[in-house]
Parts: sequence; C-alpha cells; structure tokens
Amino acid sequence: MADFSERIASAGERDACVLDVDDLAEAMHGIVPGSEDGELQSMALKINDIIQDECQLHKKILVPRLYTKIRRRTGLHSTAALQIIEYLEKNHLIKDNSTLLKSTLMENGRRKVIFQEISRFPGIYFNLLKSRTGSGSKVLEHHVSILGEFGFIFEETMNGKRCFFPATASREDAWFHYFFQLETARRIIDVLLLSGDDRLELHEISKRSGMAYPLVAYHMTKLLNKNVVVVQEAVERRVYGLSREFASFIKRIEDLVA
Repeated sequence: MADFSERIASAGERDACVLDVDDLAEAMHGIVPGSEDGELQSMALKINDIIQDECQLHKKILVPRLYTKIRRRTGLHSTAALQIIEYLEKNHLIKDNSTLLKSTLMENGRRKVIFQEISRFPGIYFNLLKSRTGSGSKVLEHHVSILGEFGFIFEETMNGKRCFFPATASREDAWFHYFFQLETARRIIDVLLLSGDDRLELHEISKRSGMAYPLVAYHMTKLLNKNVVVVQEAVERRVYGLSREFASFIKRIEDLVA
C-alpha cells in the first residue's frame, strides 16, 4: 500500500500551482476560433501578465476588473473574454475577491508544509495533520480551506473523521483505498474476492468472514453506497459481488506491488 500512496504523493508535487500559458493558449482554441497558434500564445502571455499585475498592484483579484483589462489589452470580444474568465475560475487559477493567486499560494511556508503532508499521506485526518504540521486548529482550518478553494485538495468524512486528499487522487479511489485498509470492510472484500464470479448472500458472507450478520449488513450498506460492491436481485434473494470499478482498483494495486 505504501507504493500507492507514494505514487499519489509524487503526482501531487508536480507544478500544479503555476499558470500554464501553453494550457491557456490550447484552451483558447475553442474560445477564439480562427486564430493562429502564435496569436493565441501571445494573448495567453498577455493574460498571464495581466493576472500577475493584478496580484502585484492590487493584492486582490477582482473578476470584473480583470475582465475589463483582458478586453482592453487583448482586443477580445466580450463573450470570449468571459469564457476565458470562466476557464480560469473553473480550473481554480483565480478566485474572485481573493488576495491570493494560485501561482503564489505555496509562498506561505506553513501552507506548503500542510499540502506536502497531505500529498505524502492521502487520507490524513484533521487532528493528525494538525500534529504533524505543528498547526493550531484555526490556522490549519484556514489553510486547508484555501487549498480546497483553489483545487489543491479535497476533503471527505471517513469513519467520522475529516480526511484530506491531494486533488490528483479521485474521490472514488480515495474511498476504495480507505475501505481496502479498513479491517472489517477488508474481511468482506476478501470473501468476495475469493468467491470469484460467484455472487453471495449476506448470510454466506457472514459465515465465511466470521463476522456477525448485523455487522456484515451494516458495512455492506456503506460498501454499496461507495460502489465497492454491487447487489443483484435474484428470485427471493439478494446476492452481492465486487463492482467492476473496485475490481479494476484491486488490479492496479496488485500491479503496483508486483
């Protein structure tokens, strides 16, 4: 399992906090049709300069002001300028009325350490993150909120705890990873893995796992909700098996540790 976490961490440490002018120019192909690559690259560079100026001059990104400057300095039509703003916001590169810019987010040393810990330990819960980074509750809350708003991380409540993941991990994989390591859920998963293509009823899963029927039923509800298992209605009975997505996840894990 360590290999899986390390792969997510290394992906989370790529240059996710820098405005990629090439990506912006590529996105503008659909926004400004008919323009040549050189023209789009030049516009993207101008827009990047405008954003950097906003950060330096005003210390705050205001979307209406940014929109006006993009129109004036690039000569773009109003619709195109709005679509570019939408692209920047959708990709968490800017946030209206914010004193922060994504490209400057990691200049704060404490925030950078917090993000690095989340990248190294996907699924780390709030109190452990607080302990590992030496942060107070209010300080940590402030920084994880910013990291979430700008798309660096996402949060899930697992087993009653707030857990944090780098944005490079998918929410589905985050839950798969969690249940794969949760002992009670893993016992159910192991039974279904050993059964192969055969679907099992709850009482049979209870018998093979050595777990009480009510406990199996309780965890099965959670596993169904997160697409770890699927249920099939048969004649007067319900049978369970692993979902195709979770089976694919298991295969990826096996390939990583092979």
